[in-house]
Amino acid sequence: MKTNFKLLSAACVAVVMTSCGGMNYSPGKYAPSNPEKIEVVSLEQLQRPYEILGEYTGNPVLQSMRDWKQKAAEMGADAVSIPEMLPNRYVKLYAIKWKEA
Repeated sequence: MKTNFKLLSAACVAVVMTSCGGMNYSPGKYAPSNPEKIEVVSLEQLQRPYEILGEYTGNPVLQSMRDWKQKAAEMGADAVSIPEMLPNRYVKLYAIKWKEA
């Protein structure tokens, strides 16, 4: 009985972890930034030069903007884009680094 419970628990953890989303970026290019200073911006309205460091797909039910800012900060970002809804009810965000003028 204990073995079945352990297997079920491990399976539940695996499902929750994979349902949270994923990140696509090249680590180590920039030093981590402060998540409290991450701006939330609209890509369509940006007027200043920027670089997209990576993208993050997540579940808006299980994660918050605070979680996404933390992930962007780990990449060294200055901003994160407003979430874009995907057909599967997940959202996609971009980690953004301002370019020097």
